[in-house]
Amino acid sequence: MSHAATVEAKAIARGARVAHNSAQMAVGTMVSRALGFVRVMLLALCLGVALPNDAFSIAQGLPQFLFVIISTGAVTAVFVPQITKAMARADGGEDFINRLMTLALLFLAGCTVLAVLATPWLTDLMVSDAADAQAAGYLQLATLLAYWCIPQLPFYGLFAVLGQVLNARGSFRAFAWAPALANVVQVAALGLFYWVWGYQGDVATFTPMMAAVLGGGATLGIAVQALVLLPPLLRDGFRFKLRFGWRGMGFGAITKMTAWAVAAVSLTMVMNFVISWALTAARGGLDDVL
Repeated sequence: MSHAATVEAKAIARGARVAHNSAQMAVGTMVSRALGFVRVMLLALCLGVALPNDAFSIAQGLPQFLFVIISTGAVTAVFVPQITKAMARADGGEDFINRLMTLALLFLAGCTVLAVLATPWLTDLMVSDAADAQAAGYLQLATLLAYWCIPQLPFYGLFAVLGQVLNARGSFRAFAWAPALANVVQVAALGLFYWVWGYQGDVATFTPMMAAVLGGGATLGIAVQALVLLPPLLRDGFRFKLRFGWRGMGFGAITKMTAWAVAAVSLTMVMNFVISWALTAARGGLDDVL
């Protein structure tokens, strides 16, 4: 086969692979969106637009806000180029990726511990005194649900890191379908909640067991979303080992880039905190929330 024919064959194969991966991503996204719609409907059946729904939204918002910083600020802006660059090394970048993942996991663990310790303070920032005064126990419920939801943070980060490693290695199916599996778990938890307790729109009657099913089910879904990426990564030949020692590996530049990216994206988190406080203030009856 001539050189021109070989180049043409590779181009055709690459195009077919891109089309196949794009189709997988599209189908996975559509299924996830459909299941997400079912999840929202079930949540409306369980909590309606009452104060427990507000409290749950605040609790879920905490790990999501922090994930925005990790995902947009660190993973997408910094890790992806570095992983792609490392793939050209003799070992396929495995040593570098192991060191990068070890660093990321330590960072996520530290962030999670700090977030758990700061949960009452962070929740208090997002709930106005007026809302808590209107419905006694509102802040307490939001804090309880937040304790169940904050552990989503390391799994959000793990999903982002493992997903980018899979994408860099040309594997897209698991990453595309993982959110759909998360929605399946969360839909099941909401279904259990409605089957056992039905509609619960009163903060005063909301029990710790209800909070456990609601918040724990949400966290379990995010955990499944991250952990289902491990089997395809192992099948692809990747073996994760904790690798310490980052001197001379180019992590100094990564740290500087990450710091700038995180600082920029952190403004989004501040805005979300202000919006959440304003919404709860309006719920509490304040005409002027500014």
